[in-house]
Amino acid sequence: MKGVGAPLLACLLVFAVGGASHAAAVAVKSPNEAIHFTVTVEEGGRLAYRVVFRGRPVIETSPLGIAVAGVDLGQGATLGRAESYKTNEKYPWRGVHSEAVNHSNGARISVKHASTRTLFTVDVRVFDDAVAPFGCPRGWATPRSRRPRSATTPG
Repeated sequence: MKGVGAPLLACLLVFAVGGASHAAAVAVKSPNEAIHFTVTVEEGGRLAYRVVFRGRPVIETSPLGIAVAGVDLGQGATLGRAESYKTNEKYPWRGVHSEAVNHSNGARISVKHASTRTLFTVDVRVFDDAVAPFGCPRGWATPRSRRPRSATTPG
């Protein structure tokens, strides 16, 4: 895997767990298990995430959230049900490679913002060479991809 830092962030973000469950943290591994993506609720109710590549942090615990009408739904959040899924498909593509590969583990995590009672879904995908997170309030179309607002890199 070349250039883990920026390309890792620029790609999709999705979580993978075994089955559906309620959790204080949700961890998703890439298909080759080299990348681990974890979503947690930190002390004080702050939704956060962390990315580890081959046992070394590439993104330290950083805030995760979505702002709607000026309200940060990542502050005062609780995790709900997490539903895991996998992708494994190939299709023709124009560009540097003639074939695109979509192989990942993912999870759709229900999240509730306490004070507004807003429900939203954090959808995370973890590929062998990238992670991709995005969030969407219930009833809205899921976006193609959204970059995290901030990330703390080691060092």
